Amino acid sequence: MEIGDMFKIDTEDLGVSSAERRTLLNPGNASAIVLCAIIRKNFNISAVREPLRGQYARANITSKK
Repeated sequence: MEIGDMFKIDTEDLGVSSAERRTLLNPGNASAIVLCAIIRKNFNISAVREPLRGQYARANITSKK
């Protein structure tokens, strides 16, 4: 998967903002409350193994919103 595709999934499908991304890249600069809020927001999203990607992966990501 290309970086551009991962960025699109991250921002459009998962709804991660640039501020949240910066926080996750530098967690030492964030408070526990902020980190917990980001984790809680994305807690129900699960990774999809390579053989299961395709329509199932899109349905899985969509159903977790």
